Amino acid sequence: MSRPKPVLVVVDAQNGFFTEHSTAVVPIIVGLVRRWQAAGRDVVFSRYLNQAGSPFERLLGWTRMAAGPETDLIAELAPHVGPNTPVIDKHIYTLFTREGAQLVDERAGPISTSVYYSRTFTLRSHWVRPATRQ
Repeated sequence: MSRPKPVLVVVDAQNGFFTEHSTAVVPIIVGLVRRWQAAGRDVVFSRYLNQAGSPFERLLGWTRMAAGPETDLIAELAPHVGPNTPVIDKHIYTLFTREGAQLVDERAGPISTSVYYSRTFTLRSHWVRPATRQ
């Protein structure tokens, strides 16, 4: 049995989630992605898309993040997206939809480590175990 590989997961680094207060983390995220890819490791990006009629729209009246350019990944990440670096579009706040979980499992194995950007503008390391995925 092969040993699981770490996968870098960059969550929702999109134009619509960045403000003048959070742009300072952009070079950190880009640098991490660049070094990760240079080491031959896999990166997965996710994008949040707010669908018409979503709970956010119905309950909160929040209609943002429905289309580009808000939903586009930040421009600084564009050079790092390619055929071997997938972007998972999702309609909930977790990457671990059926498609996202399957992709990470295929690339990393059943237990993986992900380092990601969160909307609180910090970088975190997080262990993901299949039993805790929803």
